Amino acid sequence: MTVTDAQALAIAKRVIEMLKALRVVLKKAGLDVDLMVSTLTTLLEVAAATEASQEAMKRQTKATTDSWLKIKKQMYTTASGYLDMAIAAVGKDTSEAKNLRMVRSRVNRPDKDEEPVSTPTG
Repeated sequence: MTVTDAQALAIAKRVIEMLKALRVVLKKAGLDVDLMVSTLTTLLEVAAATEASQEAMKRQTKATTDSWLKIKKQMYTTASGYLDMAIAAVGKDTSEAKNLRMVRSRVNRPDKDEEPVSTPTG
């Protein structure tokens, strides 16, 4: 059975409460309640710190992804604009323009020996 984060944290907290409440009875039964409570408390603290770290990493990943998408779009738009300017500069109907237009078509349909180059999606 898979438990959610909330379930795992809740059961650990509840077990600590129950162990403390039943300390006398459990000690008479031979259980080391102090060790059990200490162990679970430490695990809860480590879990909370780890979860906080994970959430911080998620925020950082989102921020990095947002930055990447922004710069990728700017880079592609700039390169495409420069390509258009170069085509216009050499004359749209020239062989040089034809070669320049192939840059864009090759990005979308790479040769068999070339690595495919993805275009921006965001």
